[in-house]
Amino acid sequence: MSNRQYYYYHEVRDLKVPIIFSHNFLTSQNQLAFHNFKLFGGNNLIFFDSSTKHNIVAIVTFTSFEEEFNLDLIEDFQKVAHWVKKVSSLYGNITGHGTQGGKMIADGWRKSQEKEAFGRYKPIKIDLKVPENRVKYNEMNEEVKSIYLFVGNRFQLIANKAFEESHRQLKSIGASSFGEMRHQESIKSHQFSSNMTFAFGDFQNNNHKDDNFSNYSYGIWMPVN
Repeated sequence: MSNRQYYYYHEVRDLKVPIIFSHNFLTSQNQLAFHNFKLFGGNNLIFFDSSTKHNIVAIVTFTSFEEEFNLDLIEDFQKVAHWVKKVSSLYGNITGHGTQGGKMIADGWRKSQEKEAFGRYKPIKIDLKVPENRVKYNEMNEEVKSIYLFVGNRFQLIANKAFEESHRQLKSIGASSFGEMRHQESIKSHQFSSNMTFAFGDFQNNNHKDDNFSNYSYGIWMPVN
């Protein structure tokens, strides 16, 4: 997110070295200028491999909360923020790769330790055997589809080819999407990810490389109280 309409590009000179940003690195225009990001106009921050000039490492789009901002879009972002807060009250913290601070949680579908099995992340902070807890959990899950579609739409707007490839990969293995509470329930044309992670409090962990099925990742940074 940004409160000013300045946009920059930056060369990544060594892809073997992990790129680490603090939470305010991408939200502060002064920080961007200090780290020698260059103004090029448009509405994107483009990271590319300077050794080839062809490989794009990342694209970041800034969305202003000020002038001419769509009120419906603000409401959609608020829904996502409120939903993430609800999820964080039910799920445990991910502690892999040596967590150094902050909190990360995950929801959606994932593989089991056994390759033949898979399922959705299970909330550990409530007992689903208790009826009122199941009601709370089910109410939250009713919002999953709309959240998933909103995030997918934002992904598709910033990088439609990457979205299409993610959709093709997920479909090729018959995996369920994050927005489906039951395996292969309904969202077929818009599926792009089986799960999502949410980070709070300047989350950080040790440098590592995730061996993900997809070559693409999409994220949203937003202020959350």
